[in-house]
Amino acid sequence: MKYFRILLECGHVGAGNRYDVVRYFAAKDLITIIDRLKSLPRLKNRERFTSIKSIEVIDRKTFMNGKSMERQDPYLRSRKKILKRLIKDTDAHRCN
Repeated sequence: MKYFRILLECGHVGAGNRYDVVRYFAAKDLITIIDRLKSLPRLKNRERFTSIKSIEVIDRKTFMNGKSMERQDPYLRSRKKILKRLIKDTDAHRCN
């Protein structure tokens, strides 16, 4: 099993806006990851894979820490209209 950290460009935060998010995957190879990305929600330009900004092979410990951080990301957790406000608050916090 290999572990990957992938930086993705996501959408659904208002017209013309995007949100870059780091996702963590475990798979036997990169082809399996590409197949998973085809059905990943909120991904911009899913069909052409232009939303993939970077792919990095990582170790298991980094993967486990990353999955823990994913659970805390308001963009990945939210399914409500409050999403835009959460993202703006998160971005403002990251910039400070």
